[in-house]
Order: sequence, then C-alpha cells, then structure tokens
Amino acid sequence: MKKIFTLTLVFLSFISLSAQKEKLTFEQVFQFAPPRLTKQIPTPVKWLDGKNYLLSERKSGAIRYIKTNVETGEKEVFFDYSEIKDALPAEFQSLSPTVKSKDFLHYIYEKKGDIYYFSVEDNFFKRLTATAGEEKNPTFSPDYKYIAYTLNNNLYVYDLDKKLSIQLTNDGSETIKNGYSSWVYNEEILGRSSHYKAFYWSPDSRKLAYLKFDDSPVPRFPLFNANGVHGSLEWEYYPYPGDKNPIVRLGILNLETKQITWIDSTVNEDKYIAWVFWSPSGKNLLYEEVNRGQDHLKFHLVDLKTGNNKIIYKEHQKSWVDFKEDIRFADNGKSIFFVSDFQGRGRVYNYSTKGKLLRSFGKKKTNITKIISFDNSGKIYCEGFPLGSTDNFIYRFDKRGREKQLTKDKGYHRGVVSPDGNFILDTYSNISRPSELLLLNVKKSGTKVLFDSKSADFDKFELGKTELFYIPNRNGLKLPAKWILPPGFSKDKKYPALFSIYGGPGTPIVKNRFARWLKDYYYAQLGMIVINVDNRGAGHYGKKVLAQMHRNLGKYDLDDFIDAAKWIKKQPFVDSTRIGITGGSYGGYITLLALTRGADQFTHGLAEFAVTDWRLYDDIYTERYMDEPSENPKGYEYGSVMNYADKLKGALKITAGTLDDNVHYQNTLQLVDKLQNLGKHFELMIYPNERHGYRSIKWFHAVKENLNFWKTKFNLSE
Repeated sequence: MKKIFTLTLVFLSFISLSAQKEKLTFEQVFQFAPPRLTKQIPTPVKWLDGKNYLLSERKSGAIRYIKTNVETGEKEVFFDYSEIKDALPAEFQSLSPTVKSKDFLHYIYEKKGDIYYFSVEDNFFKRLTATAGEEKNPTFSPDYKYIAYTLNNNLYVYDLDKKLSIQLTNDGSETIKNGYSSWVYNEEILGRSSHYKAFYWSPDSRKLAYLKFDDSPVPRFPLFNANGVHGSLEWEYYPYPGDKNPIVRLGILNLETKQITWIDSTVNEDKYIAWVFWSPSGKNLLYEEVNRGQDHLKFHLVDLKTGNNKIIYKEHQKSWVDFKEDIRFADNGKSIFFVSDFQGRGRVYNYSTKGKLLRSFGKKKTNITKIISFDNSGKIYCEGFPLGSTDNFIYRFDKRGREKQLTKDKGYHRGVVSPDGNFILDTYSNISRPSELLLLNVKKSGTKVLFDSKSADFDKFELGKTELFYIPNRNGLKLPAKWILPPGFSKDKKYPALFSIYGGPGTPIVKNRFARWLKDYYYAQLGMIVINVDNRGAGHYGKKVLAQMHRNLGKYDLDDFIDAAKWIKKQPFVDSTRIGITGGSYGGYITLLALTRGADQFTHGLAEFAVTDWRLYDDIYTERYMDEPSENPKGYEYGSVMNYADKLKGALKITAGTLDDNVHYQNTLQLVDKLQNLGKHFELMIYPNERHGYRSIKWFHAVKENLNFWKTKFNLSE
C-alpha cells in the first residue's frame, strides 16, 4: 500500500510538472523568434460579387489571392504573385512591387530612386526612368496608360503607350513643391500614409488635381547630423505656433493641353486647403478648406465645365474641426456622405451637391467613426461604438436612418461587406482572443470561423490575466483602463505598477482587442502590473467630452492620469513606492508632466522623444488644440513641462534622437538645461542621428535599456 501511495505521488508530481506552462522569452518578444503565439491569417481584399470573396495570404514568401465561394466554400487561386517572379530580372525577384493594380495585371517597382513597370498581360518589363534624382509616389492612372510621379519637386507623367516621360511643371525647387507635400501638411493634414503625395487622378485619366506648396515663408529649423569629421546641417521648413505657414495652391492640370487651372490658394489668407475628391463622372471636384484657427470647415464643389466654385457644406465648432478624410459620392454624384462629430458624437451625414442636408444617421449613444461601404439597395455600413465603450462594432443604416448593430460579440470588429449586404468578412478579436476571420451571414445571424490566428503553441505559455475596467476621475467620468496582472498573481503580494500611456487628443489605446506584440505580457511576467488608461481626451465619450482638451493640453489629461494613479495606489496588492509611467511623443510629454506636476503620485518615469513645451512643436497640431500662443498664453504656460521642473523628485529617464524631425531635439535640450540648472538628478540616453522613434539596431538597444531601467528601479529579475 505504501509503495502504491508513493508511486501515486510521483505520478501526480509528474503530471503537475508536465502541465506547467512556459514563460515568454526575451528573444520571442523582442527579436520575434519562434515559437510564435499567433500566426498570420488571410486578409480580406474585396467581394468579387455577392457570392465570391477574395483573400490575400502569404505563402513561401509570396502573396497570392484566393477566391472563395461563400455558399459552397470552394476555393481557387485567383492570382499567385510567385508565378510572375520568373518573368522579372533576377535582381527584382526578391523585391516587392511598390504599386500593384486592382486587377493584378500592372506593377510598379522602385530601385535606387528609379521606377520600373511590369505588365502581366504582355509579359513585359521595362525600366521607365534613369535620373540622378528620386522618383516619388508613382501612381497609375485609372486606365493604366500613365504613371504620375514627382521628381525634384516637379510633377511628371510617363506615357506607357508612347514610352515617354513628360514633365508637367517646371518651377520645382527647395521651397516650391508640386504634388509633393510640405512637411507640416504631410504630418498633420494629409497623414504619413500619404508619403507626401499631393496629386490626384481624375476618373477619366485626363486630368491631375494637385497641391502646390511654397515653403519660402516658413522658418527653417536646423537638424545636426553628427556623422563625419565636420558634421552637417539638415534644414527643415517647420512652422512653430504663430509662425507663417507654407503657401498652398490647388490646381487642375489638363494632360492634353498641359494647362493648369488654379482653383484656390492660401495666398494672403490664413487657411488650409486639402483633401481632394473627384466625383464619379469626373465633372466635379470637391475639396476642403479649414481656417487657421481650425474652428471652421467648408466643402467646395467645383464644376470643371463652368469653373463655378460653390460652398456646399459649412461646419463650425467652438473647440476645433477636423478635415474629413473620407467623403463618398452617391446618387450618381448628386450627393455626398461623410462622418462628422459636430453634434458631440460621430454621425453620418448625407448632403446634396447643392448643399442641402438630406439625411443624418446615428443614435444618441452611438459614436460612428467610419463609413465602410454601401450595398446595392442603398443601405450604408459603418464602424463605431457605444459612447464610453472600448469595443468596435459594425452598424447598418437603411434609407430611413434606422440603425442596426450587426456584430454582437464584445471586442473589435473590422468588416468587408458583400455587394448585396448579405455577408460580412469580419476580422475580430478581444483582449483574450487573438484575431479571427469570421464570415457573418447577416440574414441568418450566423457566424462561421474561417481562420484563427491562435497558433498551436499559444496555450503552452502562461500569459498574465488581462482585464478591462473603468477608473473614476475627479469629475465622475469613468476612464477606460486595462491591466495585465503578473502570472500567478496573488492579492497577498505587493506589486509595482507601470502605466504605459499615450494621452493625445482622439487617440485611444485602451481597446478590447488582442495585442499581437507581447511586450506588456513580458513586462507583467517580470512581476509588475502593466496598466493602460485613457484620459477623457482619448475620444471614448465623443467630441463633447474630448473638447474639454481645447486650450488645455497638459491640464485635464494629466489630471486624469493622476486620478488613475491615486486609484491604483489604493489597491492592497500595489506597492505605492513603485508607481511608474512611460510613453513616447505625446506619451513622453505626459510622462514628464507626471514626474513633475504629478510627482506626488508617480515615482518613476521613462519619457521617449517627448514634447516639453508646446511652443516648440508644429503649428497645425498645436494650434488645433491650443490656438496661437498670443491667443492662449496661460494655456501654453500651464502646459509647459519647464514650469514644473523644480518639482521633480522621482527617478526619471529621458531618451531622444538628435535628428528627430517631428519633436525636435531642442525639446529635450531645453528641459535638460532646466533640470541641470535646478540641480535635479535624472538619466539621459541620446540616440545620435535617430528620427522620431528608433530604427533597427538603435531600436533594439532602446528596448534592452528600457527593460533594464524597469528591472533595476523596480528590483525585478527574470
């Protein structure tokens, strides 16, 4: 009996040991080494019709497109990119195309600044340019007969039939940019995804609308490159709050006549013009105008036949307005749809091209953020969320404006809708469930899992428990929060807490979706509670609450994080002597404020490439929220980290790149100077010649150094 009992104990011990889950390794998380906990799933491309959809997937390093029948599940390879590789010269076979056509028959490649063209139909490969400069943003015309691009700040087209490059503008220079954006427009209006592109093909491929920038009025800022013996200066046209902006003109260039018709200009006017949309017929062009104070928005509709330019929509907000990045023409070009938040939350608006409001959609408690598509019957599909939620759902509106939430499970849903509206390809995840591709049958309310990104190794690893909850601020608003608890968490222990934040207006980070990068899980594994909190300005409660940030950057946002720190310190399992905070850019700014104005609550901080004074950041972003310094001097003073430097008492580390063209190194230098003059202790890590955020080797160095900072300060070991 004793022998049997002993064997039983040994067997049970063996089961216990074998069931013990593995821990994440540094190499897995930061070097992306195997085993991977998630795998890539196919990406929905589009519906070919009401019965067949197209997915893209990567196989053996090459992209291929799979056509699938929604009813039978039958699959076939629609296009396999690997099949065309053999037709390419050897040095291009390992390159991905810069541009590919929607029908997968036309490709543009770039190499050493020159562009190359490949036609699948003709099995034809040709080098199109051979210049000393760099051709940028090559873009097919809708009929694939031309490629437009910019070179040395001039606009060109390449005629594929005539095998001829045609220069369309001739005055490009260091300051004059045709179809290529000024830095501040690219960063704050057109967006980084535009890659400075500022030209737009007409549907008939006969015209190019483009923005022409003149940076000559804009002050230049010197960026010092430390390479070589003598170093060098890189000059950047960068307007600070109150400075002069680039002069911008909107023109339409006729490819046949080479004539330019100027539509609008900011000459002698403090305003911004951008976001060009062609009507489906190409007879009309819509563009947007925002005044310098960024509280008035106008839509201009241009009749290209008559030259008539009329305003069809106006919007005014007491705080600020945003450019509408997605305007959809409908009803054969007779009306437009767009999303606006001027009523305090995101709603869909339908205006005629004569300027009359036809319809508006959206319940009082729903915040619509994005139009997805229309179906054949005119129903409109959108993304959005209930006010205060961390979820993202897909909604449908019929012609009478009746709203229906099509996705029910809490989490994050991104959809591609079939033309008849009967099916939705839904990319879905939640905080504990990695991404899945679902097929939603709208009529039958049924859901089928097509692909699951969860790998076979996922359940072998012990990840910290992730929870979503809310933290009340001093005004009674519930702040969305998420934390990852250390594996084996016990309420009887004391854990340090690390706030990982951003904080900028309209930029939430607390979302009910799975994080593919496992950094926060790794940090929690070390023995700390990693917590994300969104302040009132993140956008969860719509524009009505978000607008409190107006003229107050650094005030209410930090107040909310201070309230969150007070709340977490009251938890019996939290060590109040180890309350850390970290973030980059705006998150770095909040971190610096937390260790100074909020020093009574935060004990440790790591701030990366941070703004330190809003007078040192670009004017479009800053004035949107703060107005000009002369209009809001108290707001600028209150929001400056410099004015609280004397309050620093915790452990602070600052990192910055010396060639940061976004948040200039000047921000860090001025704060460092202030702290040194005050005799304050802090740590500093400089990354020579790095931009905004770090790349490659420097990124890996930053990752290790940041990790060591928290391990040392929080007295943790792996």
